[in-house]
Amino acid sequence: MSTHASAVLLALLVITGCGPNVLAGGDDESTGDAPATTASTTSPSTSTTTTPATSTSAGTLDPDPDTSTSGNADTGFDEDDCGQDCCGFLCPPEESGDDFGPYCDVWEQDCPEQEKCMPWANDGGWRWNSPRCSPLAENPRQVGEPCAVEGSAVSGIDDCDRGLMCFYVDPLTNLGTCVANCGGTEANPICEDPSTSCVLDFDGVFNECLPTCDPFLQDCASSGCLAVGESDVEGFACGVPIADPLVADFEPCDHHWVCQPGSLCTTEEMAPSCDDGRCCAPMCDLAMPGSCDEGYACLPVFDERRLPPNYELFGYCALP
Repeated sequence: MSTHASAVLLALLVITGCGPNVLAGGDDESTGDAPATTASTTSPSTSTTTTPATSTSAGTLDPDPDTSTSGNADTGFDEDDCGQDCCGFLCPPEESGDDFGPYCDVWEQDCPEQEKCMPWANDGGWRWNSPRCSPLAENPRQVGEPCAVEGSAVSGIDDCDRGLMCFYVDPLTNLGTCVANCGGTEANPICEDPSTSCVLDFDGVFNECLPTCDPFLQDCASSGCLAVGESDVEGFACGVPIADPLVADFEPCDHHWVCQPGSLCTTEEMAPSCDDGRCCAPMCDLAMPGSCDEGYACLPVFDERRLPPNYELFGYCALP
């Protein structure tokens, strides 16, 4: 990338803000069976989320602030001449070989024919953090059918059809179940199956329709009913753990899916459950006094302004 282009990109990163997400959640160790949906499942309405916004204008950079007079200095930066270096706020990662496929958009599914855009973990970790173009299977599996991943649940390579992802993967067998990507747009996501909600997470690269559930009943067939959402708890869905071992209650956390089923990771907007900022907090029933251990108070997960239907009694144990 040219020196001037790098300077402009740095300026964009400094002045550009990021927005919150939708009904979100997500990663890695689980079983291969599809999660169950029951009549008792509480299903919040399809929610919307915002993702990191890109700045539409950044002004110009002064190459030498000490000698500049007034107004915008001429940087010599010509967008018509910089080619692929002109990528705005979000630049795709540098190519690291054909094995990983080109950068793509999980909503647009803009990969070449016979490929699909998939989230994957490009750092060898447990969490999806980047999109990639992956080969499409010759006879791809459909929603609800058994599937297989290559390497691990976060490799981004599976035998599900385009617009689907192999989820609920058993790490011992690499077998799971195909789930649908969210349809619509990032601002207005849609899931055709009314028993599912669109879960947007992991910096916007994860967009899957997952069954909604009741965290008190833990009514997912072979996975945990976990909280979803990043800036706030948006609801509950049949997710998968992304830590091994899972984080114990009242220990520091950075994502709902590192906590035990039946617990959530407190956000910055919630009252703390430990002295170390965000930590895993067991859920409690607001209608049942004494449902938290001594020294903790049962506080509402949702405030009245954003209370989903049937979630009135969902609380979590926090420090008083």
